[in-house]
Amino acid sequence: FELGGGSSLFYSRRIGLYEGNPVRIWGGARVISRVKDWDIGFLDMQTASFDDLPSENFGVLRLKRRVFNPYSYAGGMITSRIGVDGTYNLAYGLDGIIRLFGDEYLTVRWAQSFRDSAVNNPFSLDPSRFLVYWERRKQEGFSYMFAAGFHGEEYEPGIGLERFRDYWVLREDLKYTWISPESAKMQTHSILLRN
Repeated sequence: FELGGGSSLFYSRRIGLYEGNPVRIWGGARVISRVKDWDIGFLDMQTASFDDLPSENFGVLRLKRRVFNPYSYAGGMITSRIGVDGTYNLAYGLDGIIRLFGDEYLTVRWAQSFRDSAVNNPFSLDPSRFLVYWERRKQEGFSYMFAAGFHGEEYEPGIGLERFRDYWVLREDLKYTWISPESAKMQTHSILLRN
C-alpha cells in the first residue's frame, strides 16, 4: 500500500526492530491467497518486550478486488500495533487504480491513523494522508503523470514508513520515449521533464 515518495501504510521491517536493535518475535501467522477476483493478505505477530518497549501485537489485513476490467482494482488495508500496556496505533487505507480507457489510469489512495496519544478526529485532515494521480502509461511515445498528495501533521501509521511529514505536494512528469533499431548500441531513449 504505497503512498508515494517511498512511503507506505505497511512496512514489515517495523516488526522486530526497536531503535536499530532486534526485538524477539514470539510467533505469528501469515496467509496470502487469491480467491477468484480477490487478493487477500493477513499477518499477525507478537513480539517480546525490550527495554522500555512493551510486548506488542502487530496485525495487517489487506484486501484487493479486480473491478471494471483486468487492469483495475479497488482495495483496502487495516493495520494495528497494540502494546500490552494499553498503547495502540491503528491505521486504515482505501485505494484503487482504474484503467479509464486506452493507456489512461487514475490512482487514488487515502489513509488515516489513530493512536492512544492523539486527538483522533476521523473528520479532520490532521491524521490523514492521500495521493491521487492521473497518468498515461506507455512504453514508447508520449506519456505523462499529474499527481497531488497531502500528509497531515498527526498522520503516523504504527507499522508504516513515512519519509516526510506535514506537507502538500503537486507534481507533473512529461516523458517521450523512443526505441532504436536492434543494431544500435543504446536501444531505449527517454526525455523526461519533471517538476
